[in-house]
Amino acid sequence: MVEFEYAKAVFDLAKENNKVSVFTECFNAVCETLEPNFLEIMSSPFVNKDEKKKIIDKVYHSLDLVFIHFLYVLIDHNRFDRIRVIAKEYETLVLQDNNVLRVKIISANELKKAQLQDLKKSLSIKYPGKTIEIENKINPNLIGGVQIITDEKSLDASVKGTLDRIRESL
Repeated sequence: MVEFEYAKAVFDLAKENNKVSVFTECFNAVCETLEPNFLEIMSSPFVNKDEKKKIIDKVYHSLDLVFIHFLYVLIDHNRFDRIRVIAKEYETLVLQDNNVLRVKIISANELKKAQLQDLKKSLSIKYPGKTIEIENKINPNLIGGVQIITDEKSLDASVKGTLDRIRESL
């Protein structure tokens, strides 16, 4: 995936310059300001690349200069429209570098603090050395149980998922 290659390159650059958190803030600032009209202009083949860079300079003048040059690279290679995906890949690289594992737990009802702690404890055993961050999402369509989703894999321990697997095996 091309987006990963850009994210990896900018992440390596950020690490080399000790600016990982600065670039994270820059990505956040850019992604927060992206509106459809702006993206359309920045992706348009009818707008000169130098004009696009001038727009970047005006809109993002307060961002880190090295990061702005990264935005220029995206413009030069007609990839500015992929900035959100690149930002997401960058965030994943930062989490991996910091040994953080984000886990989404989907349940029919909000889990109690003790249940989340138990899940966190179990995940800490399965993923030693990782800091576990849990996000509990509610899906009222689940009959019971939970779905556990990490970057690495997904485990469907919901009643609905179990019933679906039984139905498929019949």
